[in-house]
Amino acid sequence: MYYSLTFEFRAKYDNDTIYFAHCYPYTYTDLTKFVSKTCTYQNKDKVRKTVLCKSLAGNDVDMLIVTNFASIPEDIAIRKAIILTARVHPGESNASWMMQGVIDFLVSDDEKAQ
Repeated sequence: MYYSLTFEFRAKYDNDTIYFAHCYPYTYTDLTKFVSKTCTYQNKDKVRKTVLCKSLAGNDVDMLIVTNFASIPEDIAIRKAIILTARVHPGESNASWMMQGVIDFLVSDDEKAQ
């Protein structure tokens, strides 16, 4: 079974430029604010940030590492890793919202996140 959504929009004024989006925007400013809020001194034993590379626009592409940094370095070095990526292509702002929720959960005090 397939579904489709159909709607009609009437512009108020001739020659208006109107944009439609399938998801609420998630800007680079949103990202930098979230990373700054998450990677704090209070969370230093849970999450750390490093710059993975630069984007074509020259912006930092941050990588967050979430683990128990209170462990000894030898234990951290032998842990298995899971890599999560989001916003691989332009226009995937819904992936940014999803990743924000995942990171919020992983650095939370929730027993399951520990």
